[in-house]
Amino acid sequence: MKKLPIVRLNEEHFEREDGTRFAKIYGSFIYYHDNGTEKHIDEYKLIDGEEVSNNCDEFNVKVKDNKISYKASNKTVNVEVLGLYVDDTLLYELSDKVVGDNYIQWKLGDKVDYKLTITPYRVQEEIIFKSNPLIGLPIDGEHIHIKYKNSGDLKTKEPWCIDGNNKPVPLVVTKDTKGISVRSLYTSTYPITLDPTVSPNPTSDSQINLNTGVYTRVENTSLTVRYYAYDACGTPVAEYSRAYLRFDLSSMASYTINSAILYLYRHTGSLLVGVVGIASANEVDPESGTPSTVFNNATIGSIIGNYPTSIGYGTGITTTTHVNTHKGGFCDFGLYREQSNSNNDDQFYSSENASNKPYLYVDYTTGAGAPAFIPQVIFI
Repeated sequence: MKKLPIVRLNEEHFEREDGTRFAKIYGSFIYYHDNGTEKHIDEYKLIDGEEVSNNCDEFNVKVKDNKISYKASNKTVNVEVLGLYVDDTLLYELSDKVVGDNYIQWKLGDKVDYKLTITPYRVQEEIIFKSNPLIGLPIDGEHIHIKYKNSGDLKTKEPWCIDGNNKPVPLVVTKDTKGISVRSLYTSTYPITLDPTVSPNPTSDSQINLNTGVYTRVENTSLTVRYYAYDACGTPVAEYSRAYLRFDLSSMASYTINSAILYLYRHTGSLLVGVVGIASANEVDPESGTPSTVFNNATIGSIIGNYPTSIGYGTGITTTTHVNTHKGGFCDFGLYREQSNSNNDDQFYSSENASNKPYLYVDYTTGAGAPAFIPQVIFI
């Protein structure tokens, strides 16, 4: 078996000894360019020094002290992180920087950390509340926020917030050119992570939560699927977490699809999780679609079956019919659980994770050929 030349940075193509071919199609890029050289995402590591850089041609990020520079598609945005504020009063500046293989993390006093996870195509910004920073502050109940300078051109997606149990936290959070503001901060489970993710290349999957009638979207390294009919005390609740996955099959337009298998890496849980092939009429952008319509229930497509309950990728689930129907465009899937359990979640690694990402295994026969794919990194 030989590996074929790379034409799209989110795909790997192989040819067997008998001449038949197959592809692994991922929901996010798995290759990038370092000074013109193609490299696999597994080779990626931040370059540390006086200035920290991700050394990526498509989306270049440089960090020096509290100043961050983002460059993509010939556009540069410079941001200066001024610190943690209550209204216009500075509480803490960035201090005690730690640099890992793919992240930089600073302290903001003893209760809050500021973390940037930097990949070749994305920067995930997280404000981590290790305990309640509002307790004991001189202006109790006012806005607490991370303040920026020169960030007017840097747009972000709506923030999501989870607690130490990976559950949504009911906060009043706003994001504008002045920073990220939190009006109310209360929960019994810390740390709480607030993520208004900056300057990303859109990824392909989202977790949608429904709790007491409120929908929220979370983009994390895991996709959590849950259905709680009752809480641990037996009180009736209606809490759901479902997932929406998208794969770009535009390169498959002229190919004959012989078979296709969806592979998801389960790392937590063993309950039955249903897989739905989303109908074209119900497709929405996983990143920006209204949460209530992104994946409301299992009736927005065709139920394919239940994913294997074993830890790991398992045998995957056959999706040939759905892939054939959607080749040449987007192919979307939903994950849901109708089996109620108040104590356990089922979790799969998402396209945000560094490894064990979701992918489609597609066995195909070539047609007229597909155009080379040039990735575009954008600011949203």
